[in-house]
Amino acid sequence: MDLINSILLFLGLPHVHILLILAEPDKPKCPEDVDRLVCAELPDRHKNPRLFDVITRHNIHGPCGAVNNNSPCMTGEGLSRCCGKGFPKPFTNRTSLTDSSYPLYSRRAPDQGGRVHFMTVRGQQFTVDNSWVVPYNPLLSLKYNSHINVEVVHSVSAVKYLYKYITKGNDRVMFRLSDGREVDITNDEIERYVLARYISASEAYWRLYDFTIHFRYPPVMKLPVHLEGEQTVLFDADRAQDAADAGPPTTKLTDWFRLNAEDSNARTILYPDLPKHYTWNHNKWQRRKRVLVCNQTDDDCASDMIGRIPVIGLSAHQNELYYLRMLLYHQVGATCYADLRRVDGEEMNTYQAACLRLGLLDDDQEIDRAMEEAAGLKFGNQLRELFVNILMWVRPVDPRAFYDRHKLALRDDFKRMSPEEAENETLIFLQDRLSHYDLELKRDFGLPQPSASNRIPAELRDELAYDIGALTDLHADQLGRLTAEQRCVYDAVVDSVDSNKGALISLDACGGTGKTFTLTTILAFFRSRGDVALATAASGIAATLLPNGRTLHSRLKVLFITH
Repeated sequence: MDLINSILLFLGLPHVHILLILAEPDKPKCPEDVDRLVCAELPDRHKNPRLFDVITRHNIHGPCGAVNNNSPCMTGEGLSRCCGKGFPKPFTNRTSLTDSSYPLYSRRAPDQGGRVHFMTVRGQQFTVDNSWVVPYNPLLSLKYNSHINVEVVHSVSAVKYLYKYITKGNDRVMFRLSDGREVDITNDEIERYVLARYISASEAYWRLYDFTIHFRYPPVMKLPVHLEGEQTVLFDADRAQDAADAGPPTTKLTDWFRLNAEDSNARTILYPDLPKHYTWNHNKWQRRKRVLVCNQTDDDCASDMIGRIPVIGLSAHQNELYYLRMLLYHQVGATCYADLRRVDGEEMNTYQAACLRLGLLDDDQEIDRAMEEAAGLKFGNQLRELFVNILMWVRPVDPRAFYDRHKLALRDDFKRMSPEEAENETLIFLQDRLSHYDLELKRDFGLPQPSASNRIPAELRDELAYDIGALTDLHADQLGRLTAEQRCVYDAVVDSVDSNKGALISLDACGGTGKTFTLTTILAFFRSRGDVALATAASGIAATLLPNGRTLHSRLKVLFITH
């Protein structure tokens, strides 16, 4: 059993979310396996009185509904008011695996052998049957005598949510408020690290006792990649001239060229494989002197170390760097950058041309055919959407040439405009779509930049394109359902905007208390009257809960300082 998550503390009462991955032989694969791990029925009071006492005290939901209509789990209004958690659950005689996130556990009705327990809640007699039982594991409940809800993760969607939720870490941001006076913004990395990082008590205990937090095997050596004369240089601000006079420093890549010129054995080894046979000491590659892997002779010393070149994104401003990295995984024996571009004795003009000559790249014939076929079936925005997807995910060898070959089809629905205006509208559409992924036409693909004169920014166009009638109805419906505390938050925000106070308001509450409901009501109010309201959040998961929500960095390009 592999425990991959540590304790998470939530707002409100402390509790934990733990995801357990079972070994392959122990994973539940059928309803019978699920029944051995999880139970959703009342225990036998006579055979196991202690377990019966634990479950009836800790694992009975609510009560809600007719017994307690004011329970926090109740949602809706009037006759449609019901339990947001789905209790009471439907009766079923046996466990089944469905398409939902969790299995449909066995919950026998009283007339089918299910047990019944009578409780007194708020002076009323409450009959508890299997439909009110929160799923549990008998062993864990007996051992810890507390509320432990155990579920079997059954669908891919549940797995994705659990992994993202428990591994995203705490939301952390460091910011500074100023009244307009000059503020010292000295970049003190140590202070920034301390202020922006939080370690809980459990994690601190784990670190103090030097318990293993994660394993790293095999060892990995980072290998730099850079174009000729573009090494990274670190220097103090008052010693910039000394750094310039010293010339470009030696790196693992440039010393690999030197090693190939001097050592015939090195000329048969790829740059990423070099750490297996050589060590990096005193800014120089040196051959290993002892065997580090079994079944290796002294003449062929090798280790289990892996060399890894950092991933380089394919974009216009680092196009050649991307293809240089590709060549380093295929070319051996290079003594200079020109040797990497040499194929069959001929030196290519660019690294991209060398990759094409070696057959490492496909040409654009296939995506050209895809665009030509789509042009006969699709029109306008549909064709431009396809072009954007090809730019992002297929990455043409020459994006500018690819655009030039198909620009007439892309702007075919702008025939009433002049050719220049039609092309500009096409480029604006492409840029709007790419901006959602933090990409730019000119910077990342080398395509023409559209003219932004006399145009409304995409962010404002999105905010002004709402259905005012639908938002007005939504606001009217939700405003009357706000609680007193939620209405207080609503009034404070509206008053701040209408009176131009510019207040900074923080909304903090336990999960399930209606924060998202309150925010959507506020957004609906301002948007229904034609105002611009940008819905942002620090994390992507939180942003998806808000209508037209985006992360703060994606929408406003705010830089988060995290550790």
